Amino acid sequence: MANSLACVQRHAVRIHGVFSVALTILGLGMRLVSIPMIINLIVAILTVKLKIVSGLDDFVELDEPLYALSLVWGFFRGRRMVESRFSSETICT
Repeated sequence: MANSLACVQRHAVRIHGVFSVALTILGLGMRLVSIPMIINLIVAILTVKLKIVSGLDDFVELDEPLYALSLVWGFFRGRRMVESRFSSETICT
């Protein structure tokens, strides 16, 4: 029973990840997508990555905190992140 539950959870995380990345690339639902992804990265850091971290230097070299920080930035920036890059005002000036 526990093995099948882990299998279902693994597939649910994968499906969520695919849809989240697709929405992030399109610039849609950034605020909706970023919260579960931040939680997923925090769980990954706490359960897997902290076992290999022996100090602050090792923690800074991890990729996951940088990904989580960019998702936090995307959460507060929202869709404006995509709109400001491709607006006609920034292209013409």
